[in-house]
Amino acid sequence: MHVWKFIAVGAAIAIASQGSVAPAQDAAAYQQGIAAYRAQDYETAFRIFKEFAEAGDMNVQYALGAMYERGEGIAKSPSEAAIWYRKSADQGYASAQNRLGVMYSSGVGVAQSDGEAVEWYRKAAEQGYALAQFNLGTNYEQGEGVEQSYDDALIWYRRAADQGDDSAQLNLGNLYFFGRGATKSEAEAMKWYRSAANQGNAAAQANLGNMYFNGYGTERSAAEAVKWYRQAADQENANAQAALALMYENGWGGLPEDRAEAIALYRKASAQGHSNAIAALERLGVQR
Repeated sequence: MHVWKFIAVGAAIAIASQGSVAPAQDAAAYQQGIAAYRAQDYETAFRIFKEFAEAGDMNVQYALGAMYERGEGIAKSPSEAAIWYRKSADQGYASAQNRLGVMYSSGVGVAQSDGEAVEWYRKAAEQGYALAQFNLGTNYEQGEGVEQSYDDALIWYRRAADQGDDSAQLNLGNLYFFGRGATKSEAEAMKWYRSAANQGNAAAQANLGNMYFNGYGTERSAAEAVKWYRQAADQENANAQAALALMYENGWGGLPEDRAEAIALYRKASAQGHSNAIAALERLGVQR
């Protein structure tokens, strides 16, 4: 599944508050707009921000696009959001370029176009914008809007991963684990899974649990596997729930054999369509 990354609306306003404002005598009104937004007086904030956006402030143009997209202080309008994101993006604002790319990827507010999405991601990615680097890496990995290339995917994931993007770290780990775009290296995969897992990325935590359970890139440890499976399962990760259920069913990793707990976890995973969990419940003769 393609998951796009972009800055949330509240963060957009925070970024806008750090931008330059001209003319200087309008600074008080600008701060009033920020204060109104933070107080959730969106109509006042929208009215003030629109004046600055129409004057060409690219930071506020991005924030105004976010407000249109969320329907804050104005009727929700993805198409109007795209207009303001484009005004900001055309001035080189990386957050807007990335967000416009997401809109083209998803076909929200604009006609769907993976090619257009890639162009906007690339503009932001080349400015060092980590979220766009991740999105561009995903397009290369999946061959959407560009010729499929694990080599290029790895390049862009690494740039984002080096900036601490947990999703890029997860995907980079996957490329190393399967030897795509790089020499297969379980140790390198382990490194990147751990980086993402330590930031709370549930999929990475589940993968790290698998690495410990199977002894890939590290000494085998069922207890460590349980630790990471539990963290991911607590975030409703179906793979981790099914794996932890198996651990309870068999009493592995220092856990007691607990059929009831195993069934409860299998049911949580099966509710998300996890095929192994569904099969386990059938094997145990219990209903989903």
